Amino acid sequence: MGHLPCRAETAVSAANDHLNVRTQSSSPQARTLAEKTLVTIMRQRLAVPRPVLANLFGVSAGTIATAERQIKPLLKRAGHRIEPAGTPLTTLADLTAYASAHGITLTPKTKPAR
Repeated sequence: MGHLPCRAETAVSAANDHLNVRTQSSSPQARTLAEKTLVTIMRQRLAVPRPVLANLFGVSAGTIATAERQIKPLLKRAGHRIEPAGTPLTTLADLTAYASAHGITLTPKTKPAR
């Protein structure tokens, strides 16, 4: 599998840092721009299934789909084309191993109670 471009690595690292210090929101729909952008890039680049990202971010798969619908047009308008990686990461274990190999520690979030 190819290495993430430097810009994507920086985004992943920054968003991961942000996620680790973010306080829990009472609304699982309240996602930051960084989180929405990150899940969209992860879906396009690594083909991570929505349920896996939902588990990682502590939201529903529908929240991931909404983020994609909001962010894809913005990335396109800004001229950012995300190249798919050679091998999709289809499980949380695959994603965690990939992140770990690149010096990133992933900590899945818990969905807030409704």
